[in-house]
Amino acid sequence: MRTRNYTYTLIFVFLASLCSCMSTRVYEKTSKELYEGNVLIEKSEVLTLDGKEKNSSSEKFYDFSDVYSKAEEDDKSIRYHTFTGLSQKSSKKDYDSIDISLMEYVVDKSTGEILSYNQGTRNVRIKDGKIVKQNVGTSSGIIYVEALGEEFSEPYESALKEEILTYLTKDKNDADEVSEESESSAGNLKSVTNIERVTVESSPNGKFIAYSIIGKPFVIAGSSAWNLVKCAGYALINFAGGYNMSSGKSSSNNMKIWYMPSYKAAKAKAAEAKANNGIKYYPEYHLPFTNNHIKVEKFDRDIHVVVTSDGQAETITPIETFEYDNTISVERSAKADAASTAATADLIGTAVTIPVSVGTWIGGFAIGIYGQFQK
Repeated sequence: MRTRNYTYTLIFVFLASLCSCMSTRVYEKTSKELYEGNVLIEKSEVLTLDGKEKNSSSEKFYDFSDVYSKAEEDDKSIRYHTFTGLSQKSSKKDYDSIDISLMEYVVDKSTGEILSYNQGTRNVRIKDGKIVKQNVGTSSGIIYVEALGEEFSEPYESALKEEILTYLTKDKNDADEVSEESESSAGNLKSVTNIERVTVESSPNGKFIAYSIIGKPFVIAGSSAWNLVKCAGYALINFAGGYNMSSGKSSSNNMKIWYMPSYKAAKAKAAEAKANNGIKYYPEYHLPFTNNHIKVEKFDRDIHVVVTSDGQAETITPIETFEYDNTISVERSAKADAASTAATADLIGTAVTIPVSVGTWIGGFAIGIYGQFQK
């Protein structure tokens, strides 16, 4: 008894300590897009937490027509082949992943209509200016390739290796090249920056924490027990169904001869309960077991620039501000747990009930037939 009381005392001390804790976290997401004319060529996103970078990602779009292109012409159309690329980089990976697509453009001479077709896509990984080979499992074992995916037909496969991959891995720090590219495109580039600051004030929900530790196991156990009872009931009902069919009672009384639980209905109910109990606003910033008050500020300028050219402080005013409250509910969570458990139990129960019910149905049918012969 003393051990049990000591355990409960520790639990309540733990809950009380959580309930007294509050925290404030500030997330800042900076999104940048670079356009050449009206065409998006680069975009990046950086997420910081309390001023420290949490993760970052970027995408760059390539048009390799200046690197390689091939045109064919006949009386009706012009067919033009080139490559395009999408480079993706993440702080969670130490390499750039680039999808390279072979594109075919068909120009109809009579109408001027241009149609485009993707002839296939290959993936390459580049780290420190070098190709990172990727492994491919085959019937003869594992092989390592420069580009993952189905090979292009010639001459495009050779163009990929000799032209495109060479371009991607050449030294991009070449001064002449950088200067030339800057002069040709500087006047046609436009940069768009969007900044979103999300301030999350979290306070532990004592009732929900207590439910998760003490109440949730009972909800799951009760729901599981009830569903197992239901599954056992189906076996008995199907035994009677088999008996009624063989004895002729089902046709005379319009009685059903087969019952099964509906996993589809239970799954839909569980999904609905889970959605109702979900975090509605900015779930990616939600701290478990807490209620959150969220303030969202959106800026159209770099909010780190807080000093003007004359040295005076400048206040950057957000262009939009929103506030939300995420409150977790014990009642909704209990319903979600029960519904989810019911769906799982129904799935397991259905798998068990089918062979059992078939057996009991056959048994009932056999007893019914036996009874008919005894009359």
